[in-house]
Amino acid sequence: MSKPAVLTNLSGGGARLFMRWLPDAEILSLSISAPDPFIEEWAMRRAGRLKGRNAPVFSDPFREACDQLRAGFADVEIRLAKSSIHCQDERGPIYALAVSFIQPSDGCYRLVHYLERQALQRGVQDLAPNIATAA
Repeated sequence: MSKPAVLTNLSGGGARLFMRWLPDAEILSLSISAPDPFIEEWAMRRAGRLKGRNAPVFSDPFREACDQLRAGFADVEIRLAKSSIHCQDERGPIYALAVSFIQPSDGCYRLVHYLERQALQRGVQDLAPNIATAA
């Protein structure tokens, strides 16, 4: 049974999830929707390395790399390490779950760095007009 969750504190070793449902199993499967720009950036690097490696004539190394990378974020096995009630509202409790990956995730580690770069770039861009106005 699939249930939605909010994913925070992502790393190559685990994450924190917020859910309205408390799982009754210790081992779970997590699917992460990685942003398309991240998948495409990573796929361009990977597709460049795959060119010329006995690829079929009509293959698209970039599309194949995108598909492989997206598949790497589907059905990631996680172990529930800790759970608690984070807060409660009129619809019921919201649970905070600390989870660890059964196998370390290089993809999640790369995704974290990508998101950090994006946040830093937005921060620098957001400061530029304020600095120019203040001058």
